[in-house]
Amino acid sequence: MKPRRERRGRALVDLLVALLIVGFLTAALVPALANSHSSSRRAQCLNNMRNIALALNIYALRNGAYPAAGTFFETAGSQPTADRPEGDVSKSVLNSVGDVPAAADVPRAARSWVVDILMDLDEAILANGWDRERSYLATGKAPDAMTANVNISRTALAILRCPDDVNFTPNEGNLSYVVNGGFARFAAVPHAWRGGATDGTGDGRILRWDAVGSPAMATKIHKRLGVMFLQSVWDAKSSAPDAADVAPENDGRVPSWGGLKTTATDLVDGAGMTILVGETTLAGFSTGNAHSAGAETNWAAPWPTFCMFLASDDVCGPVGDCASAMADGARLPESSAWRKANQDGSRESIGHGRSMKTKGGFPFANSGHTASGVVGFFDSPVQYLWYSARGWPGATHFAFCDGSVRAVRDGVDGDVYARIITPAGGGLPSPFQQGPVDRDALDW
Repeated sequence: MKPRRERRGRALVDLLVALLIVGFLTAALVPALANSHSSSRRAQCLNNMRNIALALNIYALRNGAYPAAGTFFETAGSQPTADRPEGDVSKSVLNSVGDVPAAADVPRAARSWVVDILMDLDEAILANGWDRERSYLATGKAPDAMTANVNISRTALAILRCPDDVNFTPNEGNLSYVVNGGFARFAAVPHAWRGGATDGTGDGRILRWDAVGSPAMATKIHKRLGVMFLQSVWDAKSSAPDAADVAPENDGRVPSWGGLKTTATDLVDGAGMTILVGETTLAGFSTGNAHSAGAETNWAAPWPTFCMFLASDDVCGPVGDCASAMADGARLPESSAWRKANQDGSRESIGHGRSMKTKGGFPFANSGHTASGVVGFFDSPVQYLWYSARGWPGATHFAFCDGSVRAVRDGVDGDVYARIITPAGGGLPSPFQQGPVDRDALDW
């Protein structure tokens, strides 16, 4: 009987050793599998962004310019008169939606840039079914239309959502990508947006880039400050409440402040050094809040904090006087104020919005990953730890105007970030002019 007990003892030891080996293998494989899954999600996210940038560039080739970030039906009160042959920008719908939109603006909210590139995203049925004379939430439809705009805009499109974006609602019109609005939302009055101390708070303000208050000068400057802008159109057949008051001679016209577009020749600083699309977790579907005048939002919503990302207004100082804030640019190659385009603690820096949940509440770039999920960005865990130890726990990906997609670390110097936001910073008048983009400054 004694040998039998020895065999039982050895069998128990063998079992424990086997369990220990399985435990070690599990501990080694689970993180690797998790990281592989994370890398797969990230790869899909970047592929989506790359295809969106491609679609935007195809649109630009076909139409001669990039589409509007968001399009609104203009107010009848802003039409040209004998006293104001260019129209009255103070009565423009863009003045309202650039700051805090009102309920009256909801039927004027036509569409976002996504609608304009549906055909280029291989969504021909949705593109052909869209009624361009009704708002994105219109429930009515033309007799020969497939369905109403509201139903089209609620359609979930996989290419528009990054798998890492967990701030989404299943089976709704989600959106994880926004376009570069730079430092000006539209031509005549560049509304900026101050980051709030808590989730969902913040307010707009006007930045003064032209010292003399000239709309023509403003347009010339603002065109160099971003890539895609808010636009507006007078449309006598639109869903706007005062559409019937649009004069026949103005029907279909775009006001001088509502037609700003960027062409390939406007990318003076280079297509490969100008951001076109960024990531966000705070756009797309919502049931509505103050940033959308209480209206439901989705990928077709043209509200500025839902369709475009902005650069920090801190570059223009506490009151938005850009010329005063950048006065040192008159004697230096570049004003030191540009460094404030991305500074930690400003509540307007890259990635600050990751901790926020309110849609439209943070119109600055941020991605769906955090420090615990960014190992896939680096060549090795050692490189990840090296950057994390230096205060760079994450990054946000951007698609550039040449179609390339690159990661920009959260802590990138503000002046570098400002240069890749603006398509023609080197052509800005003094004291706003920027220096050349240092490609090495973007390298990891």
